[in-house]
Amino acid sequence: MLIHHPDTTDIIAGSIDGTIALISTDQMKIKQTAKLEKAPLSIEMLSSKIVCSTEDRSLHFIDVENNKVVPFYGPFKEPIMDMLSVDNKLILSSMDKYIYILDVEKQKVITEWDADMQLFVPSEHLVLVNGVIVCANSSNNISLWDQNGSRVGQLKGHTGSIRKIMQYKGSKFVSCGEDQRMVIWSLQGKLFSFNDGKGITSFC
Repeated sequence: MLIHHPDTTDIIAGSIDGTIALISTDQMKIKQTAKLEKAPLSIEMLSSKIVCSTEDRSLHFIDVENNKVVPFYGPFKEPIMDMLSVDNKLILSSMDKYIYILDVEKQKVITEWDADMQLFVPSEHLVLVNGVIVCANSSNNISLWDQNGSRVGQLKGHTGSIRKIMQYKGSKFVSCGEDQRMVIWSLQGKLFSFNDGKGITSFC
């Protein structure tokens, strides 16, 4: 798994053996590494900190410069599969289809709810658009949630399971599914749908 560092051109990579690497794209080399005991399932940047979820159902802060792993929160009932950061909070999706909002400073879950999420491993399941949490549900639709756990909308456009959702441009986002369809959305609905019948989902 890969994410980009928000303040530099570096890339942060996680591998199945538990290694977290900070990679310089300018120098094309690994700058530092740290080692988790379990394989990472998701990586996110929170301010200048790297946060990882792991198979032990916990969250860890990663200090790659000093090769340190600091347990941060957990365990949850099930592993955390995806994370978003906003305003010193983490928005988390778990294997049990729940969404959690964690106050990082207080180290406390302030909201949680059953989002009936559709999860594929590994993949991206959550995006945040204008403060609205976007995820796929088991009815092959897109659910829209506010950060208090109230569903504020549902978007229809797929006829099969949605395998991935990702941010696109500005307030737009993209989904792809087992119906071999890619859809570009806004919070108001479908903007563009494409299906060439050649298995788009193999690239999701």
